[in-house]
Amino acid sequence: MRDINRIEPILELVRELWIAYPDLRLGQLILNAAVISGWKTNDVFYIEDDQLAHGIKALKEGAHNEADTQKKKNEQT
Repeated sequence: MRDINRIEPILELVRELWIAYPDLRLGQLILNAAVISGWKTNDVFYIEDDQLAHGIKALKEGAHNEADTQKKKNEQT
């Protein structure tokens, strides 16, 4: 049996990412995270949770970078 303690942390990552990208659908978030993590196909059935979590973190970091860039642009105007 897989470790049940892995569930809450990954759900929290999904929640944070979805808040950062509220216009995306859940499937789009998951597939984007899989691709960012290096997953080679659109079939995410077999992706491991830790690999998906890595992709979610990378996307989340990108969202923060985009927000910082936008904030700097707004401050300059």
